[in-house]
Amino acid sequence: MRNDIQRLFIALDLPTAVQTSLYHMACEIRGARPVPREQMHLTLKFIGDVEKQAVISLKEALTTIQIPEFNLNLLGIGHFPPRGNPRIVWAGISPKNELLMLHSAIEQTLGKLGYAKEKRPFSPHITLARLKTFHNDSVTSFLARYKDFRAESSLIESFKLYSSRLTEAGAIHSLESAFPLEKCSRERQTENREK
Repeated sequence: MRNDIQRLFIALDLPTAVQTSLYHMACEIRGARPVPREQMHLTLKFIGDVEKQAVISLKEALTTIQIPEFNLNLLGIGHFPPRGNPRIVWAGISPKNELLMLHSAIEQTLGKLGYAKEKRPFSPHITLARLKTFHNDSVTSFLARYKDFRAESSLIESFKLYSSRLTEAGAIHSLESAFPLEKCSRERQTENREK
């Protein structure tokens, strides 16, 4: 890739304890390639290749997004594609208005800069592992074991812009910028947690 091009995406980070728990779960799937613990995140928008000179205006636009902080709840385990041999195993996200608002705001903000909107509906998830070969018994038993999976809610206080560099050892993600969400009162945080 040219030095004046960056491959970018926008994501939510997970607490280290949640990443560790998910990573250990993913390691249980025989024949799977678990996502490295520190790279487990929720992708809000894959932007793709961007010229470095355009990154400044991209960052400036993202600073205008004003969404309140919220609690993220992991709920359920599934796979892509939903039918046929699984290629990706993921942890699901309990629907959250604030998460959908944030995703919509990012799409609208980037749309004004000329970036294409995602055609597929937003399906928030955390990728746990990728499968090159399909071991039916291993994946089936994993899905059955964690069918009622849920994780403790995590307070999301910012969203982040990352660059991704592909190497022989895999993708290397580097933080480019963090964009804080609006602070909530303690009462609002409790209310969000209970939803």
